Amino acid sequence: MQALRKVLACEKEIVLGALYDTVEKLKWKLLSANSDTGIIVVAERSAGMPFLVRVGWEENGMVEITVELASGVFSDRDSPEDAAAVLLETLARIIGDALSKNRSDSGK
Repeated sequence: MQALRKVLACEKEIVLGALYDTVEKLKWKLLSANSDTGIIVVAERSAGMPFLVRVGWEENGMVEITVELASGVFSDRDSPEDAAAVLLETLARIIGDALSKNRSDSGK
């Protein structure tokens, strides 16, 4: 599996907070986390495949999120790309919802 990447225009702290919310929403397991380095290891409850999630700074206030298998070991039945894509899509949706709510709350 190649790493999946997504670049978002928001602060690293927002992405990390949303990542924890995403893991909880998907009912995945948080195996380890280091918010200082922006590295989190998570796994689906059903498959148990560990994913390494990196949150790093880009230029101009952008944040890059990279999701890849923490271990290259998985069966042909597993589809880690699908699970990684679901994680990124859910993360982006949670961040989008939070930013929209923040904009509407500040407009009041």
